[in-house]
Amino acid sequence: MITIITIVSTLWLALDNKTFFEKAQEQSAKGATWEYIGATPIDRNAEQLFEFPSLDGEKMIMFKLKEK
Repeated sequence: MITIITIVSTLWLALDNKTFFEKAQEQSAKGATWEYIGATPIDRNAEQLFEFPSLDGEKMIMFKLKEK
């Protein structure tokens, strides 16, 4: 049962965030890398994945794909 839940969750994540993954793959192919940026408020103009709520309820991110 856990295997089925894991597979369904993974597929849901991939399909629901298809645009994000395509953009990340495109930028990675051009040399961009994931960098830890600490708890940072989200950028409303950028694709986000894995937003985390902060203690004050504001959504935060921890990593950002940065071009070199």
